Amino acid sequence: LCWSLVVGAYVWGVRSHPAYHVHLHPLLL
Repeated sequence: LCWSLVVGAYVWGVRSHPAYHVHLHPLLL
């Protein structure tokens, strides 16, 4: 798994959907 793609998708998701990080953030901790 390429972490750069994960981070890129995360940043893109947050920018596209303000609430996106609320659902994904716990999975990254």
